[in-house]
Amino acid sequence: MLKEFCVWLVARVNAVSPPPDLVIGGNVQVGFRAVDAPVRCHTILDSGGPADFDLPYKRDMMIQIATRAATFFTARDDAWAIYTAIEGTSGWTIGPLVSGGATYKIWAIAALAKPQYLGQDEKFNHEYTCNYLITASPL
Repeated sequence: MLKEFCVWLVARVNAVSPPPDLVIGGNVQVGFRAVDAPVRCHTILDSGGPADFDLPYKRDMMIQIATRAATFFTARDDAWAIYTAIEGTSGWTIGPLVSGGATYKIWAIAALAKPQYLGQDEKFNHEYTCNYLITASPL
């Protein structure tokens, strides 16, 4: 589900917001941030999620989206562009968007907080992060 969600997220953000123009494998890193990632980048991390034993068809997923840029305001603007494009949305059908992928109904996307400033990394780039809970079920 992470792959399908990331492909959908990139299309959604690119369709409704000004830059950043997101490109998976370029300025969007999925699963981890590569050493050679550009300074201005967005990393989508699978951060686990609650198990729901009463509803086995339900697929809750927690993700973290970390944004990094050379300036504070660019990192902030990027984090907020993603946040405003997806937070509080619902009713999406995504997939199969990758080879061998599945189709999912996204019932709700909820941020656990607003984008938070993390500070500067070891190269003095600025970083923001936001965690989201995605409630979904396979179709």
